[in-house]
Amino acid sequence: MPKPNPYKQKSPYKKKNVKQQPNVKSQISTIDAELSIDNLSHDGRGIGRIDGKTVFVSGALPGEIVKARVTQQKRRFDEGHLLEVIQTSPHRVQAKCEYHGQCGGCVLQHLEVSEQVHYKQQHLLNSLERIAGVSAPELLPAILGPSWNYRRKARLSTSYDKRNKTLEIGFRQKESASIVPIKHCDILAEPFSTNIDDIGKLLNSLEKPQAISHLELAQADNVNALVLRQVKELSEADYEKLQTYSESKQLQIYLLGDEKDELEPLGDNYQPLNTRYAELDITYEFSPTNFVQVNASVNKKTIEQVLKFLDPQPDDVVLDLFCGIGNFSLPISRQVKNLVGIEGSTQLIQQARHNAEINHCNNVSFFTADLCQDLRHESWLRNAAFNKVLLDPPRSGAIEIMPLLGKLACKKIVYVSCDPATLARDAAELCNKYKYKIRQAGVMDMFPHTGHVESMVVFERK
Repeated sequence: MPKPNPYKQKSPYKKKNVKQQPNVKSQISTIDAELSIDNLSHDGRGIGRIDGKTVFVSGALPGEIVKARVTQQKRRFDEGHLLEVIQTSPHRVQAKCEYHGQCGGCVLQHLEVSEQVHYKQQHLLNSLERIAGVSAPELLPAILGPSWNYRRKARLSTSYDKRNKTLEIGFRQKESASIVPIKHCDILAEPFSTNIDDIGKLLNSLEKPQAISHLELAQADNVNALVLRQVKELSEADYEKLQTYSESKQLQIYLLGDEKDELEPLGDNYQPLNTRYAELDITYEFSPTNFVQVNASVNKKTIEQVLKFLDPQPDDVVLDLFCGIGNFSLPISRQVKNLVGIEGSTQLIQQARHNAEINHCNNVSFFTADLCQDLRHESWLRNAAFNKVLLDPPRSGAIEIMPLLGKLACKKIVYVSCDPATLARDAAELCNKYKYKIRQAGVMDMFPHTGHVESMVVFERK
């Protein structure tokens, strides 16, 4: 999943004091047009043109001729929705989910998975060439996993209908703050895929269902968890009902208060969630609210590819930036002299240290640091002898630490990205300013049926 940014940061670019031209928006129900679709946007909409002006059409695919209704006109482009497919793409398929077209999640279900991956690869290459002015000499085969029931963590929103006195559960609607109520979800891992309706009935049986503002689901190897964010205090009867459900379903339930971030488990005998990758000889423990990659299968293959490209050696000293709970740090540390992991969240660093301890990784050190700020006086940089770097930043990228990477001048950097645009921006710095060259690049299909592009690029000093 795309990583949340734990850092409070400002844009590295100063805003010019210029008068902004307002976008012209208008609802136009009378403009219907026939157009050819020749590409996909980064968010999965078809791209066509009317009289030379770009039009984004939700639901349309490249290679199709469609009839679309223009719903918004802006200065540089228009937006519309699909009315009719006149000539159908050979790659169009029937969407599996009944909520497709309403839910803002899996917007590419109507496109064959192989073609989804193809467009993600093209998006990566186009971003590198257009933004960074560089190309990848070798495009790696995409890392793939299951297309359905792959998501082990998810956050669902709630909406309380005062008139009907019911709590609805679902995901955000496309381009809206409203939610689409759902009873099941085919991308969620079992048992959550099929028991959302059951959880909804549980919450609606409470005396105060409106006290729940959202919920988080987390699947682990050993146990499953449900986190309920409460904005009002629940009654004793509600607590008892939740605890009974927890015991009957073997589901760990946690409450999260509106004014504090500390999880409150219901009942006793709670155990930390864990995932074990036997081939890597690593077990990760994590909290239901910790950031972990939601696709466990693709994550494991990604770790294996990182190990292959970083090529860890017994004398290596590795710097892992944005290390999280130690996802890459711990497997790498098995094969190197020393590893230092840096993360902006104190909670994640504490979990990383715990994971290092339970895995007996004694050659790794973890530190909390805001990687968007001045790092010159950080203790872990004193007498630094790093020769390789692993970089896994949030969507905003890592532009602030490019000078540090240039100063370290490590011979190899492996960059794991969740946004091709910020990756390409950072690649421009590394290649054009700090004497690095791209050796390999590829995508990981971490989020099938969505427009999200996860990728990996290997940089080496010229």
